[in-house]
Amino acid sequence: MSKDTKVLYNESCPVCRREVDHYARLSEKAQLPITYDPLGDPERLKRWQIDPQDAAKRLHVRQGE
Repeated sequence: MSKDTKVLYNESCPVCRREVDHYARLSEKAQLPITYDPLGDPERLKRWQIDPQDAAKRLHVRQGE
């Protein structure tokens, strides 16, 4: 099973975007297998199988999919 972590976030929210950009830099520097998916990308949102309105309500994190 994969141990990769995926994060779905609202890139149109300035607070969310700033926080995720910060964590993305840290995880890249530490070479952690984390993918950050903006919910504005229809293909990525489809893979998450979540409604855009529900997705925008909070940060979503999945591991091992």
